[in-house]
Amino acid sequence: MYANEKCGGREDVFAVTRSNVSTCMAVSSDKESLQVTQNSNCVIETWSGSNCEGDSYNVTDLQCHAVAYAAVSVDC
Repeated sequence: MYANEKCGGREDVFAVTRSNVSTCMAVSSDKESLQVTQNSNCVIETWSGSNCEGDSYNVTDLQCHAVAYAAVSVDC
């Protein structure tokens, strides 16, 4: 999770290490890009609201995505 649009600079990281997990994580400050480095059939979405509500964006690959967000949800 990055504060700029190009997945560079200071990086905030989190990991989901179990299956059958659904979680919503608010970010500490607004982020502008996201890159997933590993995905085992999880659904990953960014959200405009810090409670995983509002506008969402579905991250479908391991590329850098320029999208502003306040929370990330992971459903495995």
